Amino acid sequence: EKLDRVAGDIQFRLNPVPYDTAVVLVTIDDGDYKQLFNGTSPLNRDQLFELVNDIAKGRPSVIGVDIDTSSPSFGQGSNTMECNCSVVWEQEVDQIPTSVGADTKMRRVPILGGRTDTGNAHTASGIPILIDDPEDGDTRRYQRYFPTESALYPSVSSAISIAYSSQTGKPLIPALTSPSQDEYLIRFSGDQEGSHRIRMTASKLRELSQSWTSAASPIKDRIVLLGGSYLGQDLHETPLGKITGVEVLANVI
Repeated sequence: EKLDRVAGDIQFRLNPVPYDTAVVLVTIDDGDYKQLFNGTSPLNRDQLFELVNDIAKGRPSVIGVDIDTSSPSFGQGSNTMECNCSVVWEQEVDQIPTSVGADTKMRRVPILGGRTDTGNAHTASGIPILIDDPEDGDTRRYQRYFPTESALYPSVSSAISIAYSSQTGKPLIPALTSPSQDEYLIRFSGDQEGSHRIRMTASKLRELSQSWTSAASPIKDRIVLLGGSYLGQDLHETPLGKITGVEVLANVI
């Protein structure tokens, strides 16, 4: 098993990068955290919605938000989302199990502090759990669906992929809508920085969005993943090195 793990990690580093990936990354870095969100956690809901609205100006197919919005503070505020694309939020569970078995029943925590008047008719959510190797702690696998208190529920990557297929008619993975608790290897590729993708900070996105037109936008019809790298949070050890959770999510998709 150890040899298999080492050989797999080497293969990941040799994998060719996608020629024209559909995924774009927008990250909230330390500077954005201070300037846009006043250095406070949880993030301000209205500011987060403004950022989502600025992303929507570029007319992506799907916006995936890899940020925990379970705090009651996200239920406060007046801003709504002004976009026609699908928006998929990560949805936390009340307790992350040490292992996911047939008898596991996770309980989902409401997104956006339980508030439902988002202004977006295409709001979805998915569970953001990734699977770390018990031997060395590296993140190498993911699941498409997880057992919850009511039924099998999609992971955030599956929810984003389903939304993208619905918007574009282009399925990312065959038979993605078939619920399964099987584990899959993440097909890591590229370098630790994910330099083969279009990526920008949240403040840069807000600046560029002011001059975008629907025809000139570099994110038009793509999947835009919004996540955080501030305060060194949400970091994962992977075969590519230590990367953020949103970068892992990009590799999964």
